[in-house]
Amino acid sequence: MKLSPLKEVRNNHPDVFQVTWIINDICSNSCSYCLPALFAGTNHGYDWNNAKKFVKHILGTKKRSHWSISGGEPTMSPFFKEFVKMVYDAGSTVGMTTNGVKPTYYLVDIAPYLSYIAFSYHPEFTDDNQLIEKILSCSLYTFSSVRVMVPANQPLWDKSMKFIKRLSKMKSITYESVKVLKFDDNTGHFDPNTQDYTEDQLKFFDNRISKGGLNNPNRLVEQKPVPIDATFYQVDNQETTHHKNNAVEYINRGFGNLKGWSCSAGIESVFIGANGRIQSANCGNDGEMGHIDKPDEIQWPRENTICKLDLCHCATDFILSKHRINQII
Repeated sequence: MKLSPLKEVRNNHPDVFQVTWIINDICSNSCSYCLPALFAGTNHGYDWNNAKKFVKHILGTKKRSHWSISGGEPTMSPFFKEFVKMVYDAGSTVGMTTNGVKPTYYLVDIAPYLSYIAFSYHPEFTDDNQLIEKILSCSLYTFSSVRVMVPANQPLWDKSMKFIKRLSKMKSITYESVKVLKFDDNTGHFDPNTQDYTEDQLKFFDNRISKGGLNNPNRLVEQKPVPIDATFYQVDNQETTHHKNNAVEYINRGFGNLKGWSCSAGIESVFIGANGRIQSANCGNDGEMGHIDKPDEIQWPRENTICKLDLCHCATDFILSKHRINQII
Protein backbone atom coordinates (compact mmCIF):
# COMPACT_ATOMS: atom_id res chain seq x y z
CA MET A 1 0.00 0.00 0.00
CA LYS A 2 1.05 3.60 -0.53
CA LEU A 3 1.93 5.40 2.69
CA SER A 4 0.34 8.79 3.26
CA PRO A 5 -0.14 11.24 6.17
CA LEU A 6 -1.84 9.91 9.28
CA LYS A 7 -4.90 10.93 11.24
CA GLU A 8 -4.58 8.46 14.12
CA VAL A 9 -2.23 5.90 15.62
CA ARG A 10 -3.77 3.29 17.90
CA ASN A 11 -1.50 1.36 20.26
CA ASN A 12 -2.57 -2.29 20.09
CA HIS A 13 -1.11 -3.00 23.55
CA PRO A 14 -2.12 -0.05 25.77
CA ASP A 15 -2.06 -2.34 28.82
CA VAL A 16 1.69 -2.92 28.36
CA PHE A 17 3.64 0.01 29.81
CA GLN A 18 6.41 0.99 27.41
CA VAL A 19 9.71 1.97 29.03
CA THR A 20 12.42 3.46 26.82
CA TRP A 21 15.75 3.71 28.61
CA ILE A 22 18.96 5.19 27.25
CA ILE A 23 20.85 3.25 29.84
CA ASN A 24 24.24 4.92 29.36
CA ASP A 25 26.05 7.59 27.37
CA ILE A 26 29.24 5.87 26.29
CA CYS A 27 29.84 3.86 23.14
CA SER A 28 32.61 2.03 21.34
CA ASN A 29 31.77 4.12 18.26
CA SER A 30 31.69 7.87 17.62
CA CYS A 31 29.66 8.02 14.42
CA SER A 32 29.70 11.28 12.47
CA TYR A 33 25.87 11.28 12.40
CA CYS A 34 25.46 10.64 16.14
CA LEU A 35 25.12 13.26 18.87
CA PRO A 36 28.08 13.37 21.29
CA ALA A 37 25.60 13.05 24.17
CA LEU A 38 25.22 9.39 23.19
CA PHE A 39 28.88 8.38 23.07
CA ALA A 40 31.10 10.90 24.90
CA GLY A 41 29.82 10.54 28.45
CA THR A 42 30.82 8.67 31.61
CA ASN A 43 28.43 5.67 31.35
CA HIS A 44 25.74 6.50 33.98
CA GLY A 45 24.32 9.68 35.51
CA TYR A 46 22.57 7.85 38.35
CA ASP A 47 23.16 5.28 41.07
CA TRP A 48 22.29 1.68 40.17
CA ASN A 49 20.83 0.94 43.61
CA ASN A 50 18.33 3.78 43.11
CA ALA A 51 17.67 2.66 39.55
CA LYS A 52 16.83 -0.84 40.82
CA LYS A 53 14.14 0.68 43.05
CA PHE A 54 12.66 2.39 40.00
CA VAL A 55 12.74 -0.84 37.98
CA LYS A 56 11.06 -2.74 40.83
CA HIS A 57 8.42 0.01 41.11
CA ILE A 58 7.45 -0.37 37.45
CA LEU A 59 7.50 -4.17 37.63
CA GLY A 60 5.39 -4.08 40.79
CA THR A 61 2.79 -1.46 39.79
CA LYS A 62 2.24 -2.20 36.10
CA LYS A 63 0.48 -5.36 35.03
CA ARG A 64 2.95 -5.77 32.20
CA SER A 65 5.81 -3.72 30.89
CA HIS A 66 8.17 -3.77 27.95
CA TRP A 67 11.62 -2.20 28.21
CA SER A 68 13.34 -0.89 25.08
CA ILE A 69 17.00 -0.40 25.98
CA SER A 70 19.58 1.56 24.04
CA GLY A 71 22.53 3.86 24.68
CA GLY A 72 25.23 4.76 24.12
CA GLU A 73 26.01 1.11 23.92
CA PRO A 74 23.91 -0.75 26.55
CA THR A 75 26.18 -3.79 26.74
CA MET A 76 28.95 -1.54 28.09
CA SER A 77 26.89 -1.00 31.26
CA PRO A 78 28.27 -3.16 34.12
CA PHE A 79 24.80 -3.97 35.49
CA PHE A 80 23.12 -4.68 32.13
CA LYS A 81 22.87 -8.45 32.59
CA GLU A 82 21.49 -8.08 36.12
CA PHE A 83 18.83 -5.67 34.88
CA VAL A 84 17.76 -7.89 31.97
CA LYS A 85 17.30 -10.87 34.26
CA MET A 86 15.24 -8.77 36.72
CA VAL A 87 12.74 -7.91 33.98
CA TYR A 88 12.70 -11.45 32.58
CA ASP A 89 12.13 -13.03 36.01
CA ALA A 90 9.20 -10.64 36.64
CA GLY A 91 7.41 -11.87 33.54
CA SER A 92 7.85 -8.69 31.52
CA THR A 93 9.87 -8.27 28.35
CA VAL A 94 13.01 -6.42 27.40
CA GLY A 95 14.82 -5.84 24.12
CA MET A 96 17.92 -3.91 23.22
CA THR A 97 19.51 -1.94 20.42
CA THR A 98 23.23 -2.66 20.14
CA ASN A 99 26.06 -2.06 17.73
CA GLY A 100 27.21 -5.62 18.43
CA VAL A 101 30.55 -4.63 19.93
CA LYS A 102 30.48 -7.43 22.50
CA PRO A 103 31.86 -10.84 21.50
CA THR A 104 29.47 -13.51 20.25
CA TYR A 105 29.63 -15.53 23.48
CA TYR A 106 28.40 -12.54 25.54
CA LEU A 107 25.50 -11.88 23.19
CA VAL A 108 24.47 -15.54 22.97
CA ASP A 109 24.57 -15.79 26.78
CA ILE A 110 22.12 -12.91 27.21
CA ALA A 111 19.93 -13.55 24.14
CA PRO A 112 17.50 -16.03 25.82
CA TYR A 113 16.45 -13.31 28.29
CA LEU A 114 15.68 -10.79 25.55
CA SER A 115 12.56 -10.56 23.42
CA TYR A 116 14.64 -9.09 20.61
CA ILE A 117 18.07 -7.79 19.71
CA ALA A 118 18.09 -4.92 17.23
CA PHE A 119 21.61 -4.74 15.91
CA SER A 120 22.74 -1.45 14.36
CA TYR A 121 25.02 -1.29 11.34
CA HIS A 122 27.30 1.75 11.26
CA PRO A 123 29.40 1.97 8.08
CA GLU A 124 32.25 3.87 9.75
CA PHE A 125 32.90 1.16 12.34
CA THR A 126 31.10 -2.12 11.69
CA ASP A 127 32.89 -5.23 10.48
CA ASP A 128 30.36 -6.76 8.07
CA ASN A 129 31.35 -10.40 8.54
CA GLN A 130 31.50 -10.23 12.33
CA LEU A 131 28.09 -8.57 12.58
CA ILE A 132 26.43 -11.16 10.35
CA GLU A 133 27.94 -13.94 12.49
CA LYS A 134 26.52 -12.36 15.66
CA ILE A 135 23.06 -11.81 14.17
CA LEU A 136 22.81 -15.42 12.99
CA SER A 137 24.10 -16.77 16.32
CA CYS A 138 21.65 -14.74 18.40
CA SER A 139 18.72 -15.52 16.11
CA LEU A 140 18.78 -19.08 17.45
CA TYR A 141 17.65 -17.73 20.84
CA THR A 142 15.65 -14.56 20.16
CA PHE A 143 14.39 -12.37 17.35
CA SER A 144 17.45 -10.68 15.88
CA SER A 145 17.42 -8.02 13.19
CA VAL A 146 19.64 -5.23 11.94
CA ARG A 147 18.95 -1.55 11.37
CA VAL A 148 21.31 -0.37 8.64
CA MET A 149 22.23 3.28 9.02
CA VAL A 150 22.44 4.85 5.55
CA PRO A 151 24.23 8.23 5.65
CA ALA A 152 24.00 10.34 2.50
CA ASN A 153 27.71 11.10 2.12
CA GLN A 154 30.44 9.02 0.55
CA PRO A 155 32.01 6.58 1.11
CA LEU A 156 29.46 5.72 3.82
CA TRP A 157 26.51 5.54 1.42
CA ASP A 158 28.27 3.02 -0.81
CA LYS A 159 29.38 0.83 2.09
CA SER A 160 25.82 0.68 3.51
CA MET A 161 24.44 -0.06 0.03
CA LYS A 162 26.88 -2.93 -0.39
CA PHE A 163 25.87 -4.38 2.98
CA ILE A 164 22.15 -4.05 2.20
CA LYS A 165 22.56 -5.83 -1.14
CA ARG A 166 24.38 -8.62 0.68
CA LEU A 167 21.59 -8.91 3.26
CA SER A 168 18.93 -8.92 0.54
CA LYS A 169 20.32 -12.25 -0.67
CA MET A 170 20.15 -13.81 2.81
CA LYS A 171 16.72 -15.20 3.69
CA SER A 172 17.59 -15.62 7.37
CA ILE A 173 18.17 -11.97 8.36
CA THR A 174 15.57 -9.25 8.84
CA TYR A 175 16.83 -5.76 8.12
CA GLU A 176 15.63 -2.21 7.55
CA SER A 177 17.34 0.86 6.12
CA VAL A 178 17.43 3.93 8.36
CA LYS A 179 17.75 7.46 7.04
CA VAL A 180 19.79 9.97 9.03
CA LEU A 181 17.33 12.58 10.30
CA LYS A 182 17.90 16.22 11.08
CA PHE A 183 17.82 16.31 14.87
CA ASP A 184 19.50 18.44 17.51
CA ASP A 185 19.11 17.99 21.27
CA ASN A 186 21.28 21.03 22.12
CA THR A 187 24.10 18.80 23.39
CA GLY A 188 26.12 18.78 20.20
CA HIS A 189 25.95 18.53 16.44
CA PHE A 190 26.75 15.93 13.83
CA ASP A 191 28.02 16.10 10.28
CA PRO A 192 25.28 17.72 8.11
CA ASN A 193 26.62 15.92 5.03
CA THR A 194 25.29 12.65 6.44
CA GLN A 195 21.70 13.90 5.99
CA ASP A 196 22.04 15.80 2.69
CA TYR A 197 20.29 13.27 0.41
CA THR A 198 19.86 13.62 -3.33
CA GLU A 199 16.50 12.91 -4.94
CA ASP A 200 17.82 9.60 -6.28
CA GLN A 201 19.05 8.59 -2.83
CA LEU A 202 15.65 9.36 -1.29
CA LYS A 203 13.98 7.11 -3.84
CA PHE A 204 16.00 4.19 -2.47
CA PHE A 205 13.95 4.19 0.75
CA ASP A 206 10.85 3.38 -1.34
CA ASN A 207 12.63 0.49 -3.03
CA ARG A 208 11.77 -3.06 -2.03
CA ILE A 209 15.43 -3.84 -1.35
CA SER A 210 15.52 -1.23 1.43
CA LYS A 211 14.01 -3.74 3.84
CA GLY A 212 13.89 -7.51 4.13
CA GLY A 213 11.62 -9.88 6.04
CA LEU A 214 12.49 -13.13 7.77
CA ASN A 215 10.82 -16.10 6.10
CA ASN A 216 11.99 -19.12 8.11
CA PRO A 217 13.21 -18.36 11.63
CA ASN A 218 15.50 -21.12 12.88
CA ARG A 219 15.11 -20.81 16.66
CA LEU A 220 16.24 -23.21 19.39
CA VAL A 221 13.97 -21.70 22.07
CA GLU A 222 10.34 -20.61 22.05
CA GLN A 223 9.78 -17.16 20.62
CA LYS A 224 8.96 -14.44 23.17
CA PRO A 225 6.22 -12.16 21.77
CA VAL A 226 7.15 -8.48 21.65
CA PRO A 227 4.17 -6.33 22.72
CA ILE A 228 5.04 -3.45 20.42
CA ASP A 229 2.49 -2.88 17.69
CA ALA A 230 0.09 -0.21 16.50
CA THR A 231 -2.50 0.36 13.82
CA PHE A 232 -1.87 3.37 11.58
CA TYR A 233 -4.92 5.14 10.15
CA GLN A 234 -4.12 7.27 7.12
CA VAL A 235 -5.99 10.35 5.87
CA ASP A 236 -6.80 8.43 2.67
CA ASN A 237 -8.75 5.95 4.88
CA GLN A 238 -6.25 3.15 4.38
CA GLU A 239 -4.86 1.45 7.47
CA THR A 240 -1.90 -0.75 8.22
CA THR A 241 -0.04 -2.13 11.23
CA HIS A 242 3.40 -1.52 12.66
CA HIS A 243 4.45 -5.06 11.69
CA LYS A 244 3.51 -4.49 8.04
CA ASN A 245 4.74 -0.91 7.65
CA ASN A 246 6.57 0.17 10.76
CA ALA A 247 7.00 3.60 12.26
CA VAL A 248 10.43 4.12 10.73
CA GLU A 249 8.90 4.02 7.25
CA TYR A 250 6.41 6.78 8.09
CA ILE A 251 9.19 8.86 9.63
CA ASN A 252 11.52 8.27 6.66
CA ARG A 253 8.81 9.50 4.29
CA GLY A 254 8.25 12.75 6.15
CA PHE A 255 5.04 11.86 7.98
CA GLY A 256 6.50 12.36 11.47
CA ASN A 257 5.22 15.90 12.09
CA LEU A 258 2.39 15.32 14.60
CA LYS A 259 2.42 18.79 16.14
CA GLY A 260 -0.90 19.60 17.80
CA TRP A 261 -1.90 15.96 18.22
CA SER A 262 -3.19 14.45 21.46
CA CYS A 263 -0.67 11.81 22.59
CA SER A 264 -0.69 9.25 25.40
CA ALA A 265 3.00 9.73 26.23
CA GLY A 266 3.35 9.36 30.00
CA ILE A 267 0.15 7.34 30.23
CA GLU A 268 1.32 4.42 28.11
CA SER A 269 5.04 5.13 28.34
CA VAL A 270 8.01 6.63 30.13
CA PHE A 271 11.50 7.61 28.99
CA ILE A 272 14.71 7.62 31.04
CA GLY A 273 17.84 9.34 29.78
CA ALA A 274 21.43 8.38 30.49
CA ASN A 275 21.51 11.27 32.96
CA GLY A 276 18.71 9.63 34.98
CA ARG A 277 16.11 12.25 34.11
CA ILE A 278 12.63 10.90 33.47
CA GLN A 279 10.26 12.18 30.80
CA SER A 280 6.96 11.00 29.39
CA ALA A 281 8.61 10.01 26.09
CA ASN A 282 11.86 10.16 24.14
CA CYS A 283 10.86 13.41 22.42
CA GLY A 284 11.02 15.50 25.63
CA ASN A 285 7.76 17.23 24.75
CA ASP A 286 6.69 17.63 28.39
CA GLY A 287 9.96 18.25 30.15
CA GLU A 288 11.22 16.40 33.22
CA MET A 289 8.91 14.33 35.44
CA GLY A 290 11.56 13.39 37.98
CA HIS A 291 14.88 11.60 38.38
CA ILE A 292 15.63 7.90 38.62
CA ASP A 293 17.68 8.56 41.79
CA LYS A 294 14.42 9.68 43.46
CA PRO A 295 11.77 7.22 42.30
CA ASP A 296 9.30 8.24 45.02
CA GLU A 297 9.20 11.85 43.78
CA ILE A 298 8.28 11.19 40.14
CA GLN A 299 5.25 13.24 39.00
CA TRP A 300 3.24 10.82 36.86
CA PRO A 301 0.81 12.45 34.35
CA ARG A 302 -2.90 11.65 34.49
CA GLU A 303 -4.04 12.72 31.03
CA ASN A 304 -2.87 12.92 27.43
CA THR A 305 -0.41 15.59 26.36
CA ILE A 306 -0.51 17.84 23.29
CA CYS A 307 2.48 17.54 20.96
CA LYS A 308 4.44 20.78 20.57
CA LEU A 309 7.20 19.42 18.33
CA ASP A 310 7.78 19.26 14.58
CA LEU A 311 9.03 15.66 14.52
CA CYS A 312 8.09 12.45 16.32
CA HIS A 313 11.50 10.88 15.65
CA CYS A 314 11.39 7.80 17.91
CA ALA A 315 9.68 4.61 16.71
CA THR A 316 8.60 3.69 20.26
CA ASP A 317 7.01 7.13 20.74
CA PHE A 318 5.39 6.87 17.33
CA ILE A 319 3.34 3.77 18.17
CA LEU A 320 1.77 5.26 21.31
CA SER A 321 -1.95 6.05 21.01
CA LYS A 322 -2.37 9.49 19.43
CA HIS A 323 -4.75 11.36 17.17
CA ARG A 324 -5.35 14.65 15.44
CA ILE A 325 -7.50 16.85 17.66
CA ASN A 326 -11.20 16.48 16.74
CA GLN A 327 -10.39 13.84 14.14
CA ILE A 328 -10.79 10.55 16.02
CA ILE A 329 -12.11 7.72 13.85
